[in-house]
Amino acid sequence: MAFLSDHEMATLWDVVSARRVEAERIAAASRPADNFSTDYMEISGAWTWLPAGCLDSAQSWPALASKQAIVDRSAWLNEAPGRGRCRIDAAGELKPGQPPLKRAVQLLGAAFEAWSSFAASVQWSETRVVLFAPEGVEADAWLDAVMSQWPDALGVRSVVVASASVEDWFDQCLSNASGVQGLLLLSVDSRLSSRGRATVCAGHVSGECITALHLQRVESGPAEAAGGWRLYPAQRTEHESRDLQLQTDTSDIARVVQSLEEVSGICAVQMMGVVTDGATTDRLLTQLTTFMTTSLEPHPPIERMVGVAALAGGVGHTATLLTQLAVAYLLAIERAEGAVLVLDRYRGDVTAGWLLAR
Repeated sequence: MAFLSDHEMATLWDVVSARRVEAERIAAASRPADNFSTDYMEISGAWTWLPAGCLDSAQSWPALASKQAIVDRSAWLNEAPGRGRCRIDAAGELKPGQPPLKRAVQLLGAAFEAWSSFAASVQWSETRVVLFAPEGVEADAWLDAVMSQWPDALGVRSVVVASASVEDWFDQCLSNASGVQGLLLLSVDSRLSSRGRATVCAGHVSGECITALHLQRVESGPAEAAGGWRLYPAQRTEHESRDLQLQTDTSDIARVVQSLEEVSGICAVQMMGVVTDGATTDRLLTQLTTFMTTSLEPHPPIERMVGVAALAGGVGHTATLLTQLAVAYLLAIERAEGAVLVLDRYRGDVTAGWLLAR
């Protein structure tokens, strides 16, 4: 009977121990944690591809605030209600009137080819992907389309389609201290299809975008111990229609900011700027510039206000909001600390605000 030497026994024990440690790590990662913060999540990465360009690293406020997507005013748009279109040129041929699903699939395929550095930063085996279906595309059809194209190299833990708005999804997720730690929100949207053109407001440019937002649930405890960029979900207030208010009325924005200050411990003067959907009608611009001039860091509002519409054109509310959050993160990480206000004023009688802080 052969016996192993002491050296061989030690080597075998090292192998067994290493495998046991790895098995315990995988098992721990697969078990839902039950002590996550219900106040906020952390953003650990963001990637967005817009007609104005692909954003995947820290951005400068003045540079991004002045950036504009190129607008196409082709003859086929003459019968459309909008003033033109802006598109992601490298995402494949666009034919007038093509179905929303076809264009969304083109955009998704282009994203999988373009986001390699971002994808490499995600622990896919420990991450749940949450899809937000494009406008005009059924949830099941979008899930099937995504799964048929999903790269084999990205062995994701699970993929689901959100059945709620972005706000409601965050509220539902944070209402529970347990769940999956790693989450990746993925949105693809285009209003350049036949259905999309009909939803563009008169005078607006139709657009498209692809956005991925990588989130982490964090252990419950003092916010200052978290270390990363914390995303506090929307605080909102209902009010009379904005078109009945004064041009310089900032009371609704002030109430939302006060609520965010209370939940985050961040003061308005620490907010380095504001990311909006980019709409400038209905007193949206004058009220915001008045608030920024009197309440935020001492910078000209034009240098500290970034609107998604200028970068992406007009897209759906869900895609706009997720892109706002991604852009806010990429602007925030230019600094070591501070805060960014994300304003959602999609409805004329509601003002909502998110806060990214560190």
